[in-house]
Amino acid sequence: VEVKNELINNKVSYVKRKKQEAKERPAYEEYEEKKEDDFKNISIKALTDKITELVNKITHIEEKRHKLYKEILQEEEKLNKYQKAHNSNKYDINNIKKLFKETKQISIIEKALFSILGIILILLLFNYNTIKLLLLILIILIILLIFIMKYNYLNNLTDALYDLEIDNLIIKKDIESVNDNLYNLRYKEGILKRDIIHLKDDITFYNNVISKKTNRNRTYRRENQETYQKRK
Repeated sequence: VEVKNELINNKVSYVKRKKQEAKERPAYEEYEEKKEDDFKNISIKALTDKITELVNKITHIEEKRHKLYKEILQEEEKLNKYQKAHNSNKYDINNIKKLFKETKQISIIEKALFSILGIILILLLFNYNTIKLLLLILIILIILLIFIMKYNYLNNLTDALYDLEIDNLIIKKDIESVNDNLYNLRYKEGILKRDIIHLKDDITFYNNVISKKTNRNRTYRRENQETYQKRK
């Protein structure tokens, strides 16, 4: 009974230790061992056919990648076009804002007209004259005309600024849309690149398996020849 218990305990600890070692072992080692085991009993012809299949897959993926690359180039051209339009639009908006600010300010001509208007009013208070009155009315009319023209000009600037800002919002949305498309296309291209790398790794692995099998066959034939010679 004691011997039996000791054997059971040893077996349990052995199994636990093996499981722990398996957990601690790197994933790639387990993968390589698994693949080696999977392909030990497969013929060289089957492996060669598999390599041909993988090469065809790579060719197919490369074609897809080439199409994606063309789409990426088209989207990048669109993005450049929208960015140029955005920069141009921004430049126009800044110019209109600058003009709007300058137009709102009282100009030198307006200051001069207001000064003349004040002087004429003072002169009329001290000495009434028909010519002075007519001059006063004329200056008032000129000032009113300037204000009307200025008001219309400011309205036109406001409308132009409004249109440009709407265009700018539309361009920004287009840029965001193109950026999203580019992100998706580049993500897909990255997946295809990764698939190609994995397939190439598999081809390398199969080639190694084939070379090992070939070497084993050569060794086996050589050993058979040596045995035959000895027997002879």
